[in-house]
Amino acid sequence: MAATLIFVHPTLSVNFTFQTAKQRGFKILTVTTSLEKTHLDMSIINQQSDAVFTGSDSPHKDLAQIQKIIKDRSFKVTAIINGIDASVYYADVLKKEILGAPIDLDASLVRLNKYAVNQALQKRGMVTIPSVEITCKQDLITKKEAIHKLGLPIIAKPSENTAAMSAVELVKTLDGLNLYLDQYLHKTNTYYSDNTIEKVILQKYIPTSQFDEFVIDIVSYEGKHYCAGLLQYRHELRESKYKIFRYCVPSVVEDLPAILPVVTYVKECLTALNVRDGFTHNEIFWDRDQQYYLIESNPRMAGAGVLEAYQNTYGYYPLPQYLDLLEHKPIVDIPKKRKSYSLTMFLYNLSKEGSYQIRIEDIPSFQQIITFPRHDKDDPHFYRHYTRAATVNACVLLDNPSKEALDRDIRTILQREAEGSLFV
Repeated sequence: MAATLIFVHPTLSVNFTFQTAKQRGFKILTVTTSLEKTHLDMSIINQQSDAVFTGSDSPHKDLAQIQKIIKDRSFKVTAIINGIDASVYYADVLKKEILGAPIDLDASLVRLNKYAVNQALQKRGMVTIPSVEITCKQDLITKKEAIHKLGLPIIAKPSENTAAMSAVELVKTLDGLNLYLDQYLHKTNTYYSDNTIEKVILQKYIPTSQFDEFVIDIVSYEGKHYCAGLLQYRHELRESKYKIFRYCVPSVVEDLPAILPVVTYVKECLTALNVRDGFTHNEIFWDRDQQYYLIESNPRMAGAGVLEAYQNTYGYYPLPQYLDLLEHKPIVDIPKKRKSYSLTMFLYNLSKEGSYQIRIEDIPSFQQIITFPRHDKDDPHFYRHYTRAATVNACVLLDNPSKEALDRDIRTILQREAEGSLFV
């Protein structure tokens, strides 16, 4: 029988992760769902998979057909890997039924909703960002006191299927909250466009002047948690007050020795959520001292080229770490050694309407274009009304053994962007 990995609804770095699986000798069975259909690259999935099953939104409905494929193809399923936030319950049902994994499916259901995650952590005594969930305009009245305790401004975003991209806004007034709900609640999700935003989470604002945003990527196996990636989100300031998303920068622990208690906190959160197996992409606010808060725990590997940047920086990324654990091999817990300086950089088109090329291939640190989702030209003042989904034109992967050379290349890219010659 052929050792096989099942990828459930893979949408992030699909070609990269599938190549890793094949290099390790695995067959690939891809299961797509109807939970969303706009971010599946079926050309890559069909080309790279040994078998593809097109499923529904119900793992129980699909299970018998998936098991038939496994039997007919003589697949020996070694692991089941979740691809997007919304499919974590679906994937966990398959893990329980196909692999016999000791998974608490009630805990899996909790992980589908960011507010439910916060409530579960609070009940277990974990520090969380105070939050309120809104499902209708009437909640502004019935939950008025709880909303008042959050203070102003507040962060508003969908409780489910956000991917840090859709409808995330800083709301400064109660009138602004009304307008936000009118604009987004029960409306189309701007990132997962075949879904509707039915629930919104309001969270106490954590001042970004005091806290930076970090990511701690975790691999979990048999109830133990291993840090497979440290990352900082870096922003660029416009007009001294408008922030735009600019870099995802991997780090090693010697760069951030004070982050060790934060890593411990994240692992404790995952234990409290009864996470036993798989990947989590955990976003954190940290003041670089002793205050830190879980923003959200996404039940998947990272996107936006972060996996490729980890591979460049460390020589590994979460998937091979997990596969090593399956083979009972020791792995590094918390990245300690750096191989190179790598990051992903987000670019904004101030150059040309309808651009399909980026003048970047002559940059020594340039490695690949990760995404090029928008070909229209940004408004010169796009940063005043900023959302990642609506304004990021492209994401590229950079890598260089020299930090000085990488910084020099970044300055060249920024200069081309500012003068309007980057997109052609």
